[in-house]
Amino acid sequence: MRSAQLGGRLPGDSYVDFSSPTLAKALARIASESERRAREVLAFYRDFRQCLERLTPLLRQGGHACFVVGNRRVKGVQLETDRITAELGAPLGLELEEVTVRSIPSKTMPLRNSPSNVPGQLQQTMQHEYVVALRRRLS
Repeated sequence: MRSAQLGGRLPGDSYVDFSSPTLAKALARIASESERRAREVLAFYRDFRQCLERLTPLLRQGGHACFVVGNRRVKGVQLETDRITAELGAPLGLELEEVTVRSIPSKTMPLRNSPSNVPGQLQQTMQHEYVVALRRRLS
């Protein structure tokens, strides 16, 4: 079941050019801490980009697609998924229309956690979600 989810299959290498400078910088920082975690992050965005590639031809010119994403942390590195989504969509003909930031008032996760499993080293968890609206370019 896990392999059918976004990022379920790890790539063999830790770098793929997705035309996203934001993602490239984040992957480099994560890889300096853990090559495996960088590959896991890469696997998610590789699969997410495939979704964008498959979705784009189904949209009418001028049509919209909206994604609700969270900007999570991996190895202390903030993944700006709202910005990465726009950067991944641009070469496919998807233009950023708008990003709406919403707070997550009734989340069931703790406000802080210890991703490093070191007592006392707490980091804030996601407090906001981002609605990324993309529009298919007119020819």
